[in-house]
Amino acid sequence: MEPDPPAPDADERARRESTIRGAWMIAFFCLPWLLLAVGAWWLHGMMDRNARHEQAWRDLETIREALGRYHTCTGLFPTTAEGLDALVHRPPGMTRWVQCLPALPLDPWQRPYRYADDTTEPDLCPTLRSLGRDPADPADDIIMECH
Repeated sequence: MEPDPPAPDADERARRESTIRGAWMIAFFCLPWLLLAVGAWWLHGMMDRNARHEQAWRDLETIREALGRYHTCTGLFPTTAEGLDALVHRPPGMTRWVQCLPALPLDPWQRPYRYADDTTEPDLCPTLRSLGRDPADPADDIIMECH
């Protein structure tokens, strides 16, 4: 005599248990790798953001030093209209001038640095700025006031 086939209820229960066991195995083995990948992606973004900010600060420091050389040579800072280009190219009518930078650097987001001679006293250094990652958001601007 042949054994009776399992009851449909037992067959269904075994299939459910197998599915649940498979889901737990996937979660147990895949979830840690997924979390690790997400964490690595996040960490890479943070490191890249910090590296870009550090590069912007180094560039702004270089520009500030060049502005100091320009001021020493000419006795004043470039006007807002002349901008940072006065560090690279002689402004019209300038007799005492020395090229202070070989070229103007771009910020880490490939945009020009901003310059504003918003001071009322000629010996105060103007404001230097990078618009940061998002040019529309002033909260992430990198500003160097070199008074």
